[in-house]
Amino acid sequence: MAIKFLQKFIKGMSKAFEEKPQIEADDFEMEHFLFYHGLAGTTPLNQRKFKDVKADINLAFNNSSSVQLASALKIPPLWWEEKLRVIFQEHPPESTVSLIYPELLMHDNWQVRANSSNMLAFIKATDQIDALVESIEDTASNTKAAFVHQIVALAKLAQGQEHQTVEQTIFKYLDSSDPWMRVDATSAACHYGQDNSNSLNPLLESLCKPHLLSDYCAVVASRTIKPLALLENSSNDISVAAGASIISGLLHAARGTFGSDCLKDIELNKCLDVMTGLASRPDFDKKSYFATVSLAILRLSHYLNVDSKTNYSDDKLRAKICEKTKDTANQHEQCNAIILAGELKLKESADNLLSLLQKDFDFVDETIDALGQIEDERAAKPLLALASKLVDLEDRTNKGISAQPLLQDHQSEIKTYWRILQSLENLPSKEVLEFLVKQSADVAPDKRLAALNSMVAVKNALKESPMAPVAERLNALVTDPSLDVRTRAVAGIGTLKIKDEIARLAQFTSAKEVSFQRQVFQTLSELARAGHKVEVEAALRQKLKSVMDPHLSRKLTELIDSLG
Repeated sequence: MAIKFLQKFIKGMSKAFEEKPQIEADDFEMEHFLFYHGLAGTTPLNQRKFKDVKADINLAFNNSSSVQLASALKIPPLWWEEKLRVIFQEHPPESTVSLIYPELLMHDNWQVRANSSNMLAFIKATDQIDALVESIEDTASNTKAAFVHQIVALAKLAQGQEHQTVEQTIFKYLDSSDPWMRVDATSAACHYGQDNSNSLNPLLESLCKPHLLSDYCAVVASRTIKPLALLENSSNDISVAAGASIISGLLHAARGTFGSDCLKDIELNKCLDVMTGLASRPDFDKKSYFATVSLAILRLSHYLNVDSKTNYSDDKLRAKICEKTKDTANQHEQCNAIILAGELKLKESADNLLSLLQKDFDFVDETIDALGQIEDERAAKPLLALASKLVDLEDRTNKGISAQPLLQDHQSEIKTYWRILQSLENLPSKEVLEFLVKQSADVAPDKRLAALNSMVAVKNALKESPMAPVAERLNALVTDPSLDVRTRAVAGIGTLKIKDEIARLAQFTSAKEVSFQRQVFQTLSELARAGHKVEVEAALRQKLKSVMDPHLSRKLTELIDSLG
């Protein structure tokens, strides 16, 4: 008995030390999300916490102690910047500088660095610009969460003056490999001053270069620079391209986390008129902003639900778009041409796009999306091959399943793999279906959901393919720990009309999650309309016998009555 207990204990301990996918809070990501969405909180100055922090800071000044000040500044910058200004304005600026420089600007706590930088900007300590630049260089690799605060503080310090070191620092991060730092540098460049031509041109060039967070850059830039003014400057190709890029970025942002508020005061109708005018010029297809403006016109006309007055069926225009997909000398044109080819379903561009389908290609994600939209069946095998190069497919389906999103290594490759899972829904084949059935057991819920949706779509298109493997997966996914996954699995049962799951679905009518329960009722109705009325009614009546909740009983009765 003791041996068995010891064996179980050892087995349990060994499992505890197994490497598992981690769900972690990322200060860097979270701080940026809060910063750019304006989600900082405020509290009255008479709160106990404010009084305590103020007392600690005042004590640090009285004792001339940088250590004590650092301890007091370990507080969230977004919540405390305004309150810290109230406290620091009571102390001489030279005292603030002496306590902050140099220790706090190089502190190992990111909140201390951020708050110190914000206070230097507040007191206009322009003599600390070089020190702040040095700190930023270190922050970029060591305490990244402070970066957004520091580079914006630097720009505010140098606002209204030409400062070569500041410009070099901001311009450097406009092309950073980290997309969030590019957003931060865009914000800093706008604070530094758009009237300074030396800072404006590099900023405009960066706005034309597509990257993962181009929509955030567009939102940040539009708060200072109006895209209409850029578009009207038709003598400057970069200005026009930047204006069109901001429009496309804002429309993307409006569909995502920013909502339509980011489009206020943008004068979209006037922007469309200006771009349409540019597109009507005889030399439009020779311009370096051809694809960029064409994409902005297409998206904006769809958003406004108006005729773009651009003939996208014109052979010359379509040929030019296909040509631009290989334009490696002009990044924003190539990327936007790839996106255009997908949105316009240009089958003639498929050969070009297939040649670009490489793991290390800068715009591989956009290429994957475009191939999925074009629905060229030749793309299926290359996409499956690419997926196997990006991630360990076996490993991802053998780790078990997580209910929550995961932070894992190689996020870029994993994101591209997710794009492949999504795009495969338009490329039905036996090999694709087998792949999706297997990958619907992925460890991450968003990947399972993508594989599930595509699996149902592909099976629905392949009427003659065996139902059993798909039905088996849906059977497992209806109890998935992710609410989104199990809800979509129930929807898939209705789409594919799998009658063997009727009795089980009837039991799910008492589910506590409203969205899941609603989908169960909807799927049962769909199955009844698909010719399985007798089975659905029998299952519901059986369930009704054990229901004690009068509200659920009434809903079940109403569903039975609706079957006719």
